[in-house]
Amino acid sequence: MKIDYVETKQILIRNKSPENWFGVHYNVNPYRGCQHNCIYCDSRSDCYQINNFNDLIVKTNAAELLDDALFSKRRKVTIGTGSMSDPYIPAEKHIKLTEKILKVIIKHSFPLHIVTKSDLILRDLELLNEINKTFVSVCFTITTCNNSLAQIIEPKAPTPDKRLKAIEELSKNNIYTGILFQPILPYLLDNEANIKDLIDKASDHGAKFIIPWFAVTLRTGQREYFIDKLGQISSELQLKYQEETKNLYIFNSPRTKELYKYFEFKCQEANLLYKMKDILNFNKLKPYKQMTIFDIEANNI
Repeated sequence: MKIDYVETKQILIRNKSPENWFGVHYNVNPYRGCQHNCIYCDSRSDCYQINNFNDLIVKTNAAELLDDALFSKRRKVTIGTGSMSDPYIPAEKHIKLTEKILKVIIKHSFPLHIVTKSDLILRDLELLNEINKTFVSVCFTITTCNNSLAQIIEPKAPTPDKRLKAIEELSKNNIYTGILFQPILPYLLDNEANIKDLIDKASDHGAKFIIPWFAVTLRTGQREYFIDKLGQISSELQLKYQEETKNLYIFNSPRTKELYKYFEFKCQEANLLYKMKDILNFNKLKPYKQMTIFDIEANNI
């Protein structure tokens, strides 16, 4: 993997629909590209204009830009990271750019939402506890608890077992932690056994919520890579995708309705939240979930 170090001009990207995504008003991505090599990753799509997603771009001035940007913000709205590239990729161990971002968040007392597949996040537990004096929430993407299968579809990401242990540790520290159960790959992960296993283990490890998506995106660039890699799992599965997806932008599980009912029942049984509106009602998240037009003008968005 090639790693390039660059300076960027902008680090805060506005999220137009915070009510749909953990109250996040701005996204911060200190890296571009990813080292986890998940075969289904939407960020490979041509529309994002990343020439080689397996290469990594390090935004060396990300923390300084964020510091300047947050200094001018009057309202403490939620900052998100992990939307395009995992903030805890293996390179973060020595580059420590995400660590610098967390320190800036602490300096300005902003709430934070993190999406990751890595237990490396536990390195920053002390910083996360400090941010949690305002508020921090963490989502671990887990599509299956089967370590062997996960190593095929998420070849360089930490195993699901490690992610579950990280959830347990964060939850013990009173950090609002849950799971992104997505994408639920049709014909591979969309079955009752996978759903039950994930919900049971989420509950056992202290997760507070699970957000599912019974589909996978298939954009140009991403689609070709994904379907090619499916051949490593099963030539029959690969052919099924080729025949059924054609030029679909989103491929929904044919069993979405029945499986969602099962998923809903199991979550209720385990006392896990699974709807964004309910997650946004978490008592520490409420003050940061909405922004009025006056706030937008004051923040010069």
